[in-house]
Amino acid sequence: MKLDREALVSPKLLIGGGILLLGFALIAMLYFQAYSLGDQVIQLLQQPGGSANITSEIDKLIAERNHKHWVVMTAGIVFALMIVVISITISQTIIGPLRRTIEYTDDIALGKLGERASYWASGEVANVRDAVSDMQNQLTQVV
Repeated sequence: MKLDREALVSPKLLIGGGILLLGFALIAMLYFQAYSLGDQVIQLLQQPGGSANITSEIDKLIAERNHKHWVVMTAGIVFALMIVVISITISQTIIGPLRRTIEYTDDIALGKLGERASYWASGEVANVRDAVSDMQNQLTQVV
């Protein structure tokens, strides 16, 4: 069995994980910025005098907070969609070839030693496919 270097660290997993971490960090940053605006409003309310000036400042801060809340919501939706897309991509690159490997081993168990594993796979799944193919070759030589 040959070692597939891609099995050690899959670039798709690294890129997907990096994108998800960046998305999570962005959402957290925006959330805490919106939260800090609330603290600024409380500080303005606690200041004595100048109610007209304070009211206009509070209105600006509230408008900015509302805008940031919409940005956080939009970023959250985009983040959720990214999770779905990355999950589907990983699922297709792992589960599909793994299912074909299972079908291939079932055929070997039924005595169909003439068919070869000729499908795309990467990483650990490719290692499993190659090991099953090697097993089939050994069985063919024995039988």
